[in-house]
Amino acid sequence: MPSIIGDNLEYVYASPVYGGFQIALSAYCQSVNKKATIFCAKRKEMHPNTLKCIKHFKYQYFKKKL
Repeated sequence: MPSIIGDNLEYVYASPVYGGFQIALSAYCQSVNKKATIFCAKRKEMHPNTLKCIKHFKYQYFKKKL
C-alpha cells in the first residue's frame, strides 16, 4: 500500500458493495492515520462488508445519491 498512497493524506476508492477491499483499505488507512473515502452503490439493505466498515473504522455514511 505505501507505494499507492505515498505521502497523500487520503485514498478514494469506488468499491462494489460485496468487495472485501473496502475493509482492508479502511483498516490500513486507519493504521497509518490516513483517510479512506469509499463509494458504494446504494442498497435497501447495506451489505455486511459495508456494515463492518461502519462499525469498526472511522466511517461516514452519506445517504444522498451521488
